[in-house]
Amino acid sequence: MVESKGWSASGWKLGDYDESGRRRPIPVKGSEFVLDVDTVIPEIGYKPELTCLPKDKGFQITRSGTLSADPISLATPIAGVFAAGDVVIGPSTIVQAMESGYQAALSIDRYIKGQDLYANRVFRPMRRADVPRGEAKEEEVEMIKPRARMPYMGVGRRVRTFSEVNLGFGEETAVHEAKRCLRCDMEH
Repeated sequence: MVESKGWSASGWKLGDYDESGRRRPIPVKGSEFVLDVDTVIPEIGYKPELTCLPKDKGFQITRSGTLSADPISLATPIAGVFAAGDVVIGPSTIVQAMESGYQAALSIDRYIKGQDLYANRVFRPMRRADVPRGEAKEEEVEMIKPRARMPYMGVGRRVRTFSEVNLGFGEETAVHEAKRCLRCDMEH
C-alpha cells in the first residue's frame, strides 16, 4: 500500500517485436495523468522482496521465493510472527491476498487471546471449486438464465480483415450479464 497525494499513470500501446516474437508495451507520450488519491494498493502480482529478513532469526524462504508460513494459521517459524498475501502465496490477486490477510488476522487475534490457532479451520488448497447451482427462489430466476450470446462478425467479412471477430455487447446486455454473473453476496 502506498500513501500518496497523487498517483500518476499513462496510456500504453504495443511497440515493436522483441527477440521472443512478442510486441512489448510502450507508454503513449502525452497520455499521462495524475489522480488525487489518499491510498493506492498496487496489486499486479509482485514478487516479494525478502532479502531484508534475517535468516539467522528464523525466517525461512521457500524454493518459490516466498516466506514459509503454516498454510492454515499463517504462522511463521518465529513465535508470534504471521505472514499473509503475496509474501506467502506468491503473486496472486488482490482478493486472494485480502483473504489471506483476513485468515492471518484471525490467527493473530487467537494468538493474543491464547486460543487454538487451528480450531474450526480447514486448509483450503488453491484450486477451482465446483460450485453447485443453488435452489433459486422465484424472484432469483433471472440469475440462472443462460449467458447472452456474443455477437460476432460474419465469416464472409472475417476472411478479409484482421479486425476483432467478437463484436462485444451493447450497454443493456453488458449490464444484464454483470447482474447475472456477479454474486458478491454469496458466502462460501
